[in-house]
Amino acid sequence: MSIKRLLFYLSLIFLPLLACESNPASEKTKNSRTTTFELLDSTQTGITFRNQVENKDRFNIFSYRNFYNGGGVGVIDVNNDGLQDIVFTGNQVNNKLYLNKGDFQFEDISESAGIKGYGGWSTGVSIIDLNQDGFKDIYISNAGYQEGSEPVNELFINNGDNTFTEKAAEYGLDEPGYTTHAAFFDYDGDGDLDVYILNNSFIPVNTLNNSNKRDLYAEDWDVKDFVKGGGDKLLRNDEGKFVDVSREAGIYGSLIGFGLGVTVGDINGDHLQDIYVSNDFFERDYLYINQGDGTFSEDSKKWMGHMSLASMGADLADLNNDGYPEIFTTEMIPETDQLIKQKLQFEDYNTYQLKLRRDFYYQYMHNALQLNTGNGSFHEIAWYAGVAQSDWSWGALMFDADMDGYNDIFVCNGVFQDVTDADFMDFFANDVVQRMVLTGKKDKMEDVLAKMPSNPQANKMFVNQGNLQFNSKETELGLGQETFSNGAAYADLNNDGSLDIIVNNLNHPSSIYKSNAKTDSTHFLKIDLKFEKPNRDAIGAKVQLFAEGNQFYRQMMPSRGFQSSVDYNLHFGLGNITKIDSLKIIWPNKMISVVQKPTIDSLLTISYKNISKDNGKFETPFLQETDGQFFKQVENKFQRHEEDNHVDYYYEGLIMRMLSKEGPAIEVQDLNNDGLDDVIMGGAKGQKSRIYYQQSNGQFKAVLLNDLANEVTAIHIFDANADGLLDVYFGYGGNHTAINSADFNDQLFMQTVSGDFEQKPKAIPETGFNTSVAISFDYDEDGDLDLFVGSRSVPQEYGQSPKSFLLENDGNGNFKDMTVRRAKELDGLGMVTDAKIADIDQNGTQELIVSGEWMGIELFEIADKQLKIMTDNPLQDLKGWWNTLEVSDLNNDGLPDLVLGNRGDNFYFNASDEMPVKIWLEDFDANGDMDKILTRTINGQDMPIQQKGEMISQLPILKKQNLKYKDYGTKSIRDLFGAERIEQASHKSAHTFTTAVMLNQGSWKFQEATLPVEAQFSAIHAIEVIDINQDGILDLILAGNESDFKPQYGKLDANDGLVLFGDGKGSFKLVDEHKSLGLEGNVRSINPIKIQNQKHLIFGVNNQKTILLELIK
Repeated sequence: MSIKRLLFYLSLIFLPLLACESNPASEKTKNSRTTTFELLDSTQTGITFRNQVENKDRFNIFSYRNFYNGGGVGVIDVNNDGLQDIVFTGNQVNNKLYLNKGDFQFEDISESAGIKGYGGWSTGVSIIDLNQDGFKDIYISNAGYQEGSEPVNELFINNGDNTFTEKAAEYGLDEPGYTTHAAFFDYDGDGDLDVYILNNSFIPVNTLNNSNKRDLYAEDWDVKDFVKGGGDKLLRNDEGKFVDVSREAGIYGSLIGFGLGVTVGDINGDHLQDIYVSNDFFERDYLYINQGDGTFSEDSKKWMGHMSLASMGADLADLNNDGYPEIFTTEMIPETDQLIKQKLQFEDYNTYQLKLRRDFYYQYMHNALQLNTGNGSFHEIAWYAGVAQSDWSWGALMFDADMDGYNDIFVCNGVFQDVTDADFMDFFANDVVQRMVLTGKKDKMEDVLAKMPSNPQANKMFVNQGNLQFNSKETELGLGQETFSNGAAYADLNNDGSLDIIVNNLNHPSSIYKSNAKTDSTHFLKIDLKFEKPNRDAIGAKVQLFAEGNQFYRQMMPSRGFQSSVDYNLHFGLGNITKIDSLKIIWPNKMISVVQKPTIDSLLTISYKNISKDNGKFETPFLQETDGQFFKQVENKFQRHEEDNHVDYYYEGLIMRMLSKEGPAIEVQDLNNDGLDDVIMGGAKGQKSRIYYQQSNGQFKAVLLNDLANEVTAIHIFDANADGLLDVYFGYGGNHTAINSADFNDQLFMQTVSGDFEQKPKAIPETGFNTSVAISFDYDEDGDLDLFVGSRSVPQEYGQSPKSFLLENDGNGNFKDMTVRRAKELDGLGMVTDAKIADIDQNGTQELIVSGEWMGIELFEIADKQLKIMTDNPLQDLKGWWNTLEVSDLNNDGLPDLVLGNRGDNFYFNASDEMPVKIWLEDFDANGDMDKILTRTINGQDMPIQQKGEMISQLPILKKQNLKYKDYGTKSIRDLFGAERIEQASHKSAHTFTTAVMLNQGSWKFQEATLPVEAQFSAIHAIEVIDINQDGILDLILAGNESDFKPQYGKLDANDGLVLFGDGKGSFKLVDEHKSLGLEGNVRSINPIKIQNQKHLIFGVNNQKTILLELIK
């Protein structure tokens, strides 16, 4: 990963080493009862554990890249007294076991308990009753290769008298790999507990060169034996002896797997345990779906549109109380713009594309929140939810911290020495290299370490607001102390019904946070499940709680977060709910038990042998088919849209998105008057367009059009010469060549009496821009159809406002540019994306409605042979990145309403009226090229979004300022270029990215209707207004996505065809069982079509096969 490049480099410098305080964490919270959490002092708790690590000559951050990864926390009731005890793992210090004496007082029994082990570099801790004697045991993961000391995992069997005996070899669990963590669960349904061993390869990442050797198991690599310890493993429990079944089970065991998190649970509702593995560096994460036959299918690409790049910790839990578990992974992007510029170097586009070609999939540098849709897919919504940024993060835990009934997200933060600091990387590393080259000497390790920044950070507590959005409230909740935190666990340490937090800090005392969330108005239920041997703790069991119309879901799986294991008791926060209707327990053997009206604010012990149960009727597993109740996908032979490999960034270095991939344009009409709908499909660059004539049997006959084979970005079908035959206007676009190229000259194809289409020379004036839309109307009331042609952009000059056109028809299909004379405000109108004609005020005269990027919604009055922009238009100020629009009366009041497709709110940056995003256009370095600088508003200043390296590569004049990255992060665009130069620059702004329905109130007033939040998860590029369920009320289909951004900005892919049902009053809702249409990719058009008198929809998808859905009801 690029931001860790320096660490790899320095490890090469010190490779021979491998081959041959005032402490905020110890300060007690002063107003302890005024915050939800209270940091307890070690003098009160007796817990003095401190995971202290020190760099040594032959073992240090340079020779071992995971040197600062820290340790974990395990929660265990050692003596079955009902009080949760605590295990801390240490790296260079001994592991510790603290016995809970009650009232947050603990006794260190580590020595007498015998858990010291061989003193290896311990990482993860797993708590499990492995020998099924009723006492929980401790499994310690070890890593950290040191010369003469091979890491071996340890199993401490509980003797039942507060002592333990190490027996890993006896069970076959003395795993010699570089283990991060282990998760015990029953993968094969035979009743006993198997284990997934998560290893982190020891091989130097820079030696791999992003090579994909995923299928090559660690032991088969041609490397030294001590490096082969990496590679994950699945071990099957065969009557108490664990056997490696990784290969036959379909588990990857390659050295490119740098595992940092393993999370187990039932992802798809089939009551089998699935596995999620978060991998550091370039390897993608793994999602193993249990096939029920002893094997897994790695299906991350099927389920996820994208994922975190350097994934760290992970957890699995239900965040929106729909019964489906979400996945959250941590990454390393800082929370503030300044720190992003100081610490991060985002992946460049070429490296990103190389990794895509090598099957490392779409990975981006931010935390990922994978929302389980319930239909066999996830939508990644971390930016929308407000949880994408938390800095260098490790442990992630999802639990109900404030007991309001919704799971929150706790994130451990901090790295002891920040090797991602760009100033350290840029200046000091280069200095080291120069001195090495000139003198042959290497700096002493201590001198290098002294230059590395060391800044403790507060952990994050993202509080769930109940609407798939979270607020960061760690300071308000009493969790704002700055530390270097790694592993963490939650547990009810004092049995008051609220969950306390235990954190393992690096080079700081550990943190014990007492929860004060339990009050007279907050309620809970804790559940202690008792199953039968050989899984007496019911690992894998699921519990659903139903109360007052709400449902809550938990699964028994203690290994969570980062290197840690949580409280075995399942905890339900209930908020102000005072009565529970019922509990449903699905036991590990799939038997079902129901408990009616359990008592709140209690610990409920449920014993399998003492409760009635049956095999019940299970809900159908999540739909694997993409079809909903009203649609089914139909095979079709329409052409696949195929883009070329043009890259806009090679010509415009500062832009953030490409405009060369806007198709396909598709239109449907009965072209030959035979009563059957036909289809015209525009091609991409180098791809001819086609007409598909429908036959009586529902098949289509394809006819190739002799058009320009340029990117077709607009198609309009109309009768240009009033001969009763439909003609076709082709608008060309893309970004392959500069303005006024012949590639951008639109064409008119006239239909002959024989049914052929012939291009009419010189019928259309030369346009020279990137056309986005063409529509016909009789603006001059002379009886023929004129054209509005909207321009998307000035080719290869993103941000500039192109000319859009009013083309006047002479009646014979010859068009003249009348823009300057009749519609002068179209000249430089903006980056137009769509347009419609409608009578908005119902006065008998139509208006032209235009949407665009960096634009508001513009309305033009059509009167007296003129198009005039309406200045009293309230939609003019809604400046956004509008992609598309539709007009329809959605609330049956006789007035046309607007559906406006925007970028959505699930993105790297957002905007508001007070904090707009802007693009500045100016030749700042006077080299003849227009520079395009994006800014967002922070503290009233316009701060550049582009990183320093990207800016300097395009604007070398900035080198003269000799800015450090830290300084660059504080500079506004005015600071960089001077107020005078900025005043000369032109700029555009965006204030909203929210997709909207605007209800027409009459008198040029509009009211925004609230759409379901899912409408904001991705960019909307295509809208269809249709009565889906035949109830006489109009519904909406919203489709889109956008993936052609630079890697820094990620990918908008969380829309797979959103179906929204209307209520006839202008409101729309998502119906769960019809959430989506299962569409994939960047949808650019939706067209209704009748095939054999049955309604269908055609979806045009960029660079993919066309999708055809039949409306079956």
